[in-house]
Amino acid sequence: MTRFTHSTPRAPRRKSSAAFTLLEVMVAVAAVALLAVGISQVFRATGATLKGGRRLSYFNQYAAAIERQLRQDIDSMTRDGFMVIRHEEVRGGYNPGDPVELYPGQPLARQRTRRADQLAFFAKGDFSTVRDAVHPSRIARSNVARIYYGHGLPREPKDPQQEWAEPIAIDDDNTIPTQHAPWALGIKAAAGVTPYYNQYASNWILLRHVTLLAHANDPSRQDIPPAALRPPNLINTAVWADCPIQVSLQPAAPSIFSWLNSSARFPSAVTPDNQLVRNGATDIKVPRFGSGVVDIANTDLAEIRAAVLGLGNPTGVSSYPLFSGAMAQMVSQFPVEPGGTPSAPISGAMQAWMRLALPVDGDIGGSQAANANPSASLDRGGRMRCEPTPPNYLGLGPGWPAAAEDYRRTDQVTLSAFNFVPGCSEFIVEWSFGETANVLVAPGVTAPEVIWHGRDRFEDVNGNNIWDSASGERLYADPYGGAVTVPVPLKNGNVFQHPVRPGLIHGYANTPVPNPPPPVLYSYFGYIDPTFNPAAQNARESTVPWLWPKLMRITMSLVDPNDPTYEQTYQFVFKVPQRDTGVSY
Repeated sequence: MTRFTHSTPRAPRRKSSAAFTLLEVMVAVAAVALLAVGISQVFRATGATLKGGRRLSYFNQYAAAIERQLRQDIDSMTRDGFMVIRHEEVRGGYNPGDPVELYPGQPLARQRTRRADQLAFFAKGDFSTVRDAVHPSRIARSNVARIYYGHGLPREPKDPQQEWAEPIAIDDDNTIPTQHAPWALGIKAAAGVTPYYNQYASNWILLRHVTLLAHANDPSRQDIPPAALRPPNLINTAVWADCPIQVSLQPAAPSIFSWLNSSARFPSAVTPDNQLVRNGATDIKVPRFGSGVVDIANTDLAEIRAAVLGLGNPTGVSSYPLFSGAMAQMVSQFPVEPGGTPSAPISGAMQAWMRLALPVDGDIGGSQAANANPSASLDRGGRMRCEPTPPNYLGLGPGWPAAAEDYRRTDQVTLSAFNFVPGCSEFIVEWSFGETANVLVAPGVTAPEVIWHGRDRFEDVNGNNIWDSASGERLYADPYGGAVTVPVPLKNGNVFQHPVRPGLIHGYANTPVPNPPPPVLYSYFGYIDPTFNPAAQNARESTVPWLWPKLMRITMSLVDPNDPTYEQTYQFVFKVPQRDTGVSY
C-alpha cells in the first residue's frame, strides 16, 4: 500500500539585501546636516528677532522714563532765574574732526566726533538733598533748585594721583590739568599706552544734578535736640549752627557761581569761628560742586539775579542790599565779573556770571591757548566728578581714620547718586524761537521746518567738517543769526521792532568767532535785554525782557550696557515755559 505524506511547501529563500554604500551614507549625512543647519538658522533668526525686539522694547521704555524726567524739570523751570546752555563738540584729539571711539576696537571708519552739551536752569518744586541726614531733625529742603544736565567725569583708575583710597576733598573742582589729560572725555591714548577709561563714549555718564538753594540760618533749622537725643559727634551745640559753608549739618557752597566757590576767594571775615561737622574750625575747606558731593548752595534767586544784573559795574557792596552773609562779603572783595573790567559791555558781564553758574568752569585752558599750542590745553575745561559706583565705601587705605565718619561714606554714595543715564554716548541741546523757514531736506528739495539753534550740526557728506549746502548737506541746527525781533510799545502809540542780537544770545569760549569755530558755543537766556535803549526809542517801558526760546530739542544716544557696540538715538522736543505774566514773544 502506498502511503502519501502531506508537506507544507517552503517559502522561497530571499536574497540578502545589499548595505548602503559609502557615497550614499555621505549624501544622507550631508542632507541631514543641511536640514539641521536650515532649522538652526530659522531658530537663530527667530531668537535674534525676539532678542532685538526685547532690546528695542527695553530701550523705548528707558527713553520714555528719561523723557518724563526731562519734561517734568523743564515744565518746572522758572523765569525768576536764567538758563545757560554749553554746546560742546567732543573730539578724540585736539584738532577739528578728530573722532571719538564708542567702544574698544571700533573701526576708524565708524568713529566720529560727539556732542556732550550742558544745560543749567532754575526750577521751583519740592527738593531735598540726596545726602544721608547727619541727624533726623536736619534734612535740607528747598522749593527752588538749580537743575543741571551734563556728563560727569570719573577719575581715571590708572591715574597715580587719583587717590582712590583717600577721603574725598569737598573743595576739589575736578578741573583737568594738562598732566591729567586722561580724565577728559574722548581723548585717545597715544600708541602703546593703555586706553583711557573716558576715551570710550560707551562709558560716559550723563548726570542730573539738583542743587538746593537754601540760605543759612533758616528759622526752621534753629532748634537743637536735647543732649540725650544727640549722638556723640553732635554733643557740642556749636556744631549745629548753620554758616556760609554748612546748612542742615551738610556741606554747602557759599554761592551758585563756581568762580566764587574757592578758598582763594572766600573771605576770611566769614570764616566760622564755631565747629563744623565736617572740618572743625582749623581746617576750613570751601565746598565746591566739582567734587561731586555737594548739592546745596547758600543763596537764593534774588541774590543770583542781583549778581547777574549788577556785578558788571559795581560801586560797592552797599549798592546790593539783596546780598547777605558770605555773598555780600565776596561781592565787596571781588566786585568785577571774572575776566572782565568795569568798562566791559554789560551783556558780556551778564553772560560771564551765567556761564559760571555751571557746576565747574568749563573754560579752563581756553581756546586761545589751544590754538597756539594744541597739546597744552584740552580746550574743554573740567566737569563734575562722578563714579559708576562708590569707589571706596568701606574706607580702606592709609588715608582713612580708624573709625571713618558717616559723612565720608555718604560722600562715596553721593558720587554716584546723580548718575542719570549711564552709557550716554551723546547729549545735544538745541532750541528755537519758534520761527520756520524752507530748509534743505534733500538735494534740491526744501520744505518748511522749525529753525533750530545751537552749535553747527549738519550732515557732513564730504567729510570736511564744514557745512556745504551746494553738496546737498542738510543743516540740522546752527547759531542764531539775528532774524528775530521783539515788539516794543512806544509812548506815541507806535510799535518798535527791537532786534534780538546774536551777541546777546551766543558767545564762544574765550575767543571771537573763528573759522572753523572752536568746539564750544554758549547760549544765554537772562532777565533783561541790556542792548535796549528806551530813551532812544521813546519807549513806554524802560526795559525789554530777554527773549527766551519757545522750544527745546534734546537728542541723546544710549548704549546697551551688555553690548557697547549697540547704540540707539532718541530725540525729544519740549515747550519752554513763558513769562508768568502771560506775555509770550
